[in-house]
Amino acid sequence: MEVGFDGVELHAANGYLIEQFLNANVNQRTDAYGGNAANRNRFVLQIIKALIAAIGNNHVGIRISPYGVFNSIGAFQGVDQQYINLVQECSNFKLMYLHLLDHSTIGGPEVPAPLKQSLRELFKGSFILTGGFDRQTAESALAQNKADLIGFGKPFISNPDLVERYKTNSALNLPDKNTFYSPGEKGYTDYPTMS
Repeated sequence: MEVGFDGVELHAANGYLIEQFLNANVNQRTDAYGGNAANRNRFVLQIIKALIAAIGNNHVGIRISPYGVFNSIGAFQGVDQQYINLVQECSNFKLMYLHLLDHSTIGGPEVPAPLKQSLRELFKGSFILTGGFDRQTAESALAQNKADLIGFGKPFISNPDLVERYKTNSALNLPDKNTFYSPGEKGYTDYPTMS
């Protein structure tokens, strides 16, 4: 915040540490952070409280990916209800936003539409959907009130002028998957703009 960022996104997805606590497939703890859904949610909720104490709830967002698959992480019995409870708590904290990632466009299981709808209704802040959207599907999701915002990852990496391209319905650069997660600028800062 001191260097001018608008806020912090708590990354509780993609197999990172926080999701390892949330996921019953990998969280085998028998203490206050494992054994049931409330305990598995405890770690992320404590982090949220600490972030709010440090920078205020209007500067904290959270990213989640129920049904995300990474190593042993994946769907588990009770996943829907656990995330419903987690999102209700996040809403009670009046976080800036909830960012829901669906990995189904890259081969992961789809987050069921009823769960997405429940989370949308429960969370009272800005609701962001991410996962394989293009201009048309993003506009459709917004028109159907499925989200307040749509996140774009790969299209933005390969199109530094993505907003202009979408405004003018212009062709997009295709992302070079060989450069994903690689060192250096290739694949990150060398894609051409329309001009």
